[in-house]
Amino acid sequence: MNRGLARLLMVLLAGGLLMAGWLRLSDISMAEAQVMPPRYVAADGDCGSNTPCYSTVQAAVDAANEGDEVRVAAGSYTGVNHHNDTAQLVYLDKSITLRGGYDPHTWVPDPTLNATILDAQGQGRVLYITGGV
Repeated sequence: MNRGLARLLMVLLAGGLLMAGWLRLSDISMAEAQVMPPRYVAADGDCGSNTPCYSTVQAAVDAANEGDEVRVAAGSYTGVNHHNDTAQLVYLDKSITLRGGYDPHTWVPDPTLNATILDAQGQGRVLYITGGV
């Protein structure tokens, strides 16, 4: 085999290995970038066809994984939970996105028209955030 052909084969082999590595990294990046669908909360527990649906913010937060989004429909959410000797409406110990102001029928956000009210009614904190959140 002459030297020119050997060099060409080495370049093609190296290029193929680089391409295979890039494709593998792309697959990993795309898998890591997959976003979980949001979790929905409606005061009456009716989120239409949107699932998973919860009637309390705490239930959705408890079910959420790191990085998840919880969408809370318009309405008033009251009452407290007791976690770690504290009373609060929502105990948050993981990094999630908590958004309110959604229309409970269309799930279009408009906080001005769709007020989401979290009210512990003087029985504890509204939000208790702990850990590396």
